[in-house]
This record gives sequence, structure tokens and C-alpha cells, in this order.
Amino acid sequence: MTAATELAQIKERLNAATPGPWAAYAGCIRQDRSWRDASHVVVDYDGERPSIPNAVFIAAAPVDVARLTRAVEGVLGLHQPITVYEYDDTNGTFTQDGEGEQIEMKTLCAACTGDSVLELIGDCEYDDTDYHDETAWPCPTVAAIENALNPKEGQ
Repeated sequence: MTAATELAQIKERLNAATPGPWAAYAGCIRQDRSWRDASHVVVDYDGERPSIPNAVFIAAAPVDVARLTRAVEGVLGLHQPITVYEYDDTNGTFTQDGEGEQIEMKTLCAACTGDSVLELIGDCEYDDTDYHDETAWPCPTVAAIENALNPKEGQ
């Protein structure tokens, strides 16, 4: 099964379940917004049967969350920042500021930046030119994951 198929099945379970957020309260799980309205009970541990889509969603949640977590961690593991420091060709050393710290030129995504740029960085031959195959950090991939996991207010 492909990752796209797996994600489609997870989304199908999510979309079939009662919309969240959910909260546990007094022996049942309810939609967080409606504590007094019994029609918003998602799962009742005191005898009321949960709806089948909710039960399927809850039963699949541990596996789904673990798989999605591994997938996101794998993508984030590939997309790592690489800091480019200013290099002084005349002295053959990295330039330092008044406090003895290396001067950062920019930070790039190692996975999204082209091999030719990475080679220039490794050979200390990178200059501050904007190369067509360099990608600033955070790259669009990391930014999309960050925005999905840490939405700003109103999203």
C-alpha cells in the first residue's frame, strides 16, 4: 500500500468520526463544546454504544498517530539546517565578530539545496551570491510541517 493510500484511509476515518475537539468528562468522551447536550456524546463508558465511525477512528488512532509521527520525523530528519559562516580567504579562517563568534552568512536546508552549492560550502568557496539551487531555512517542506503542527491563531 502506498503512503498516499494510507493517508487517504486515515483521512477517511477522521472525516467519518464526530468532529473534534473531544474531551473526556464523567465517564464519556464528548465534543468539547457541548457538555450538557447528550447528542454530542462520542463514546460513553457507562453503557451507551459509540457510533461505529467513532469506534473505528478511536481504535485506529494509536497506529495512525504512530505511523504519521514516524513519517513526519522521517521527513524532518532529511531536511536539516546547514549554517554558512563567513570565510576569510586571505587568512584561511572563518571570520569572527568582536566576541570571537563565527559570523553567520545564512542558513540553508541541506536536503533542498543543490549539490553544487553544498560542495562550495564544504570547500569554503561559498560567497554571498544568491545561487539558483539554494534553499533558505526553514525550507517550504519544514515550514509546511511546522505550520500544520503549530498553527497560528485563526488557522
